[in-house]
Amino acid sequence: IQLVESTMKTKTSAPIVVFTSVVNGENGCYKLSHQLKNQLALKSEFFCGSQPKEFETDDFSKYQEQVHYAFMNNEIDVLVATKAFGMGIDKPNVRYIIHNGIPASLESYYQEAGRAGRNRKKSYCCIIFSNENDEYNEQLLDPSLDFEKFSELYQAFKNSMTHDDLSTLFYFH
Repeated sequence: IQLVESTMKTKTSAPIVVFTSVVNGENGCYKLSHQLKNQLALKSEFFCGSQPKEFETDDFSKYQEQVHYAFMNNEIDVLVATKAFGMGIDKPNVRYIIHNGIPASLESYYQEAGRAGRNRKKSYCCIIFSNENDEYNEQLLDPSLDFEKFSELYQAFKNSMTHDDLSTLFYFH
């Protein structure tokens, strides 16, 4: 939220896109969008492929269309989205991409970061990530670790590990 706030102070009329890997939960696009709206009084919306648990509507696809239209017509300051948003979006004035968490792959990062700077003007992309359990993550990333040891290590830490970005990424893989 602080990064978006400082970016909003320096930007012109360029929208910010914040990518997050999940729809629901603390780091989900739905909750983050509402935090930005409530704490910074920004025009913030969310876009995802599936309807968030807390979002009540009879026609989620209509909401998605409205958000897409508003984004393309510069009616949104910050769009918080999952990877469901972005493919095929060619909006020239996007200057800022913020990844709230580590993207699932280099290809995902490349695709999502590529939403900014379409008009060849200077743009910025950053990744905000957490590494709260660095000792555990270092063990998992050890290149000499075989699959059996990896599985044992993962199971041993599964219940006790903090949910930092790298651990979450391992979970999805």
